[in-house]
Amino acid sequence: MNKESGIHFYINVKNFNNVVLAEEDQFGSVNHAIHALDTLVRSVEQFGITRFKDSFVVEKITGARLYMYFRNQNADAIESLLTIASYAYQVSQRINRDIPKYNKLTDFKLQMGADVGDFFVFEFYHSDSNHENILSEVTTIGYPAIFSAKLQAIAEISYLCISANLYELSDYGVKELFEKKTSPDIKKYGHSEYYTAHVNLFSKNYRIDEEMKAVAEYANKVNLTDMQFPVASKLLSFDDLSKGKGKTVTGIPLFADVRGFTTKLYADGSNLEEMAIETQSILETMYNVTTMHGGVHVQFQGDREMALFHDIGDDKCIEKAIIAGMRMIDKVSDMMLDIYLGAGADYGKMYAARIGARGLT
Repeated sequence: MNKESGIHFYINVKNFNNVVLAEEDQFGSVNHAIHALDTLVRSVEQFGITRFKDSFVVEKITGARLYMYFRNQNADAIESLLTIASYAYQVSQRINRDIPKYNKLTDFKLQMGADVGDFFVFEFYHSDSNHENILSEVTTIGYPAIFSAKLQAIAEISYLCISANLYELSDYGVKELFEKKTSPDIKKYGHSEYYTAHVNLFSKNYRIDEEMKAVAEYANKVNLTDMQFPVASKLLSFDDLSKGKGKTVTGIPLFADVRGFTTKLYADGSNLEEMAIETQSILETMYNVTTMHGGVHVQFQGDREMALFHDIGDDKCIEKAIIAGMRMIDKVSDMMLDIYLGAGADYGKMYAARIGARGLT
């Protein structure tokens, strides 16, 4: 694990499920919605990596949420944050209008959140068929990663919420754009206030006409009639997915994480290293339980494991998922007396696809 300091930043398409369901109900497919999300996310990745390659990192994509961070917390990083927020907002406003194949979709509604501080970067390895350790995933562990996600969750549509700490680091001109708010939802994080601004305020001096030409060019490379989502006939492997070929599964997404994890992380970062070591052990335990009980590890999300259990023909997954969730809770409780897991699951139809410039899932 490597300790870093910087700005954590989340962008979420809040209404993506509604966009998918509307297309599925009207046309019987989800190709346009998923490809439009891919186009949006890929363009944000490419823009950030090209403009701010020395400091900008895309950690992962979860559903319709983009996890990012900057490796510093100076005025340049704050300006970069506002620039990417503006870019993403403008693309979301224009993507259905400028690209004909998306013009029947409901517009994407974005919400954003950001915080600043210390965190650990955890690299997870697995063994391949030759027993070689292969880097398969990276996740960040720390207070700013969790709090920025919470700020994103409470953000209004088209707004960026930032922590009081990030606000205090900002220049006067940036501070003038934001309005102070209070929320009972953030009290358990040790804060009573945050700051919010409509993302359009960052766009006054920056327009994306040239960038939209590249966005449209990428979108038009794919013939949406060639995209396929056949029902998975064997255990899902993300290595088998491509931009043109996903999978449809019926099953259970299982989420498990540490209860009260945020309250165990001190906002000043003084116990970050201790908590990071414990979290690494917990993540590895949850991963092993997932695979042992016939599930598919999807990704780590800070202190959370996201696993997938799905039906394969007549082989149903419900019992496997329930047992796996209970085993995770028991194993972690046996390992650490003062740490407890909680787990949640639901059953239904899902789509597995590769999204973004790096083909994340």
